[in-house]
Amino acid sequence: MDVFYFADSFGNLNPKKIKTICKTIKENWYKEIGIHSHDNCGMALKNSIQAFKSGVTWIDGTIQGMGRGAGNVKTENLLKYFSNKNYNVKHISNLSKNYFLNLKKKYKWGKSNYYKTAAKFNIHPTYIQMLQADNRYSKKEILKSINSLKKIKATSFDPKKLEKSFIENKSVKGKWNASGWCLNKSLLILGQGPSLRNNKNIDKIKNFILKTKCIVIGININNFIPQYLIDFYISSNETRISLDHQKYNNLKKPIIIPALKLKEIKKDYKKVKIFDYGVTLKNNTFSSYKNYAVLPHNLTFGYAMAVALSGKAKNITIAGFDGYKKNQLQQIEMEKTISLILKNYPGLKLKSLTKTNYPLIK
Repeated sequence: MDVFYFADSFGNLNPKKIKTICKTIKENWYKEIGIHSHDNCGMALKNSIQAFKSGVTWIDGTIQGMGRGAGNVKTENLLKYFSNKNYNVKHISNLSKNYFLNLKKKYKWGKSNYYKTAAKFNIHPTYIQMLQADNRYSKKEILKSINSLKKIKATSFDPKKLEKSFIENKSVKGKWNASGWCLNKSLLILGQGPSLRNNKNIDKIKNFILKTKCIVIGININNFIPQYLIDFYISSNETRISLDHQKYNNLKKPIIIPALKLKEIKKDYKKVKIFDYGVTLKNNTFSSYKNYAVLPHNLTFGYAMAVALSGKAKNITIAGFDGYKKNQLQQIEMEKTISLILKNYPGLKLKSLTKTNYPLIK
């Protein structure tokens, strides 16, 4: 190795800490040192400059700070500080203003109070990126979610690794037998799309519930539909569980959830009734059994459908599943899940009370 690099992954270092880190590295390393700084707290440039003063000779940056979440130190700012005849700052500045600034507006990276708060409490920035990118969350809900993340260990974000751990876990079966639990009953599954913020849609859903007397399942904690209209809450995605778990004991209705995924939270849930329905993941597979489901992707929608199909519901209606942009990962995973469900249950007809861009739903 020629260069020892260190990264301020959460963007929560300051010049004093940078100085200490560089000193420690130099005591044990005699070649070149590099730094990769993130701008969660707006300190990326100051930290990079301090690193240089402390002996660092490799400093990387990106134009307009392009990078995950809060982004990195800006190349154009580094060039201004280290400017000499070898650097043509003008050309980089033109490129930054005329091209990369538009990209920044489109993809919305850059420092914010959310990232700053997350950095303060060692919350992995991808959680913030996920919350900000999802138009289902209001500013108030994002702040509540961050407050929830503060209380658990949220220093890493690796959903694929988590999914793999559940795939390999042999104890995927839950304790609740869901076979026939909603036999010949109509079922309504509520998502959390922006369409549920529309008063006309809410009235439409209320009228549908009262008219059909259907069983209503709310995915995650649904803040748009009154709790008295919901019969069950449901969740299976560990990311959402980590965000919502503080509210579970306040629910006045049961929650269908894999107990295995609650173990990581290490909290006692005595005030809410839990129906333990297991789940595991397997590529290109959707199956529902009496006490667990096999899903192609880690989506609570698929989990809810498995619970409904295992329970032998007469018909299934959905609302609040608006969809995402065409090539967005969530859209692709949802389309794949819906396709597999309809392939395995050819007689099933999924209908939506609200507008949706999922092609296989009417």
